[in-house]
Amino acid sequence: MMHYFGTLPHLPRDLHFAIAFGGTGVHAFVFVSAFGLGLSRMRRYSQPTRSGMVGAAPLELGPYYLGRFRKVYLPYLAVVSLIALICLAVPVYESTAYSYFGHALLYKMFDESIVGSYGYPLWFMSLILQFYAVYPGLLRLYERWQSWTIFGCAMISVSWWWFVISTGKAELRIYNGALPQFLWEIALGLALAWRFQSRGFEFWNCRMRATVIVTVICAVLHATLAHQFGAVGRVLNDVPALIAYTGMCIAIFSRSPPGVRRFVAFMGRIGFPVYLIHMFVRDWFLHLVPTDWPFREVASVMAASALLLPLASWLAIFFAVLSPRRSARSEQLQPTAVSR
Repeated sequence: MMHYFGTLPHLPRDLHFAIAFGGTGVHAFVFVSAFGLGLSRMRRYSQPTRSGMVGAAPLELGPYYLGRFRKVYLPYLAVVSLIALICLAVPVYESTAYSYFGHALLYKMFDESIVGSYGYPLWFMSLILQFYAVYPGLLRLYERWQSWTIFGCAMISVSWWWFVISTGKAELRIYNGALPQFLWEIALGLALAWRFQSRGFEFWNCRMRATVIVTVICAVLHATLAHQFGAVGRVLNDVPALIAYTGMCIAIFSRSPPGVRRFVAFMGRIGFPVYLIHMFVRDWFLHLVPTDWPFREVASVMAASALLLPLASWLAIFFAVLSPRRSARSEQLQPTAVSR
């Protein structure tokens, strides 16, 4: 919705700003992903204790990375390849061998000129793949030294914020979207997964009034930093952004009717395909509609919105072929969904 409706012209400024808040969802994604991956691992500890993790064999790297390769990289590569082929006939984006192989070989995460080629939101794939690459090592550190790992990750993130701001790189996505920017969120996800597993602490089960108050305060702080300090403020407002977005999701979902929950579950099944193609579908229609048409952007968004979910549903089936069902043993090595 942010990438579709946030590009429409003639919307009130405040509405544009509210729509842009959807971009903070990347923080919730990183945090929840770390929580889910951590919890799936910690559920296999034979002796959960408050101070240590006992009884789990080391994470098997082969099955872990193979699962990420099949479930994340192959679908991503397939979509980028398809978009690149389409761009040879319909130049929605400037497609070059350098930009294509930047995605295929992953060096786009170091080059600002191609980090968002084939649809700017694909910059986030660089962060996702960095996260999955370091997760086993970070988990191992957390299993041995919980408090020191959390402290170290937080210090790395704070140091990175200072580096990005002091060197004038706050506007560059390869810096403000790099893994160190979000490392503290991964550590927080692991810490809360451990608290849930060892003590039953449910961070989503809080008093609603307190949740709403904290969410509003953090949303105001997030907006103020971004509005007053621009790119620098957006680098520094990650903490209130995560709290505000997560609190908003908890407040809405806990009060939502069953139909909304079923829709959220459906979107969860096709969410990755939606993410991969949503900007290309909009930009493709925008390319086809003549530039002198009135309401050109509105027409493109409406057409893309109508076509997106059917296309994503088909892609989800195709992705299931790329990543066949796992054996009972390998199933244990994959993230376990938390439904509470």
